[in-house]
Amino acid sequence: MYSMTKLRAHFDGRVLIPDDPVELPMDRPLEIHVMPLENPSESQEIPGTPAGILAAHRKSPRLTAADVDELERSIADAKLPVKDDGVFDDGQ
Repeated sequence: MYSMTKLRAHFDGRVLIPDDPVELPMDRPLEIHVMPLENPSESQEIPGTPAGILAAHRKSPRLTAADVDELERSIADAKLPVKDDGVFDDGQ
């Protein structure tokens, strides 16, 4: 038996889509009570929606030129020498 489950969802114009994975019984009738969020700005940042993608992009870390230089140095330092002979060569 399942107890009450609270979940967030958004309406795509046709169906309600949960914002996170949910574990509910398959092919079983459910009763849903819809209540808008108290903070409307939260509903504009639903993952996967255009507004949500834009908000995530704006929050993403910004790299400096020094960050890029450090990354390139790390990649160069980690490079291994190229071997001309391979595992499938017969030693010739």
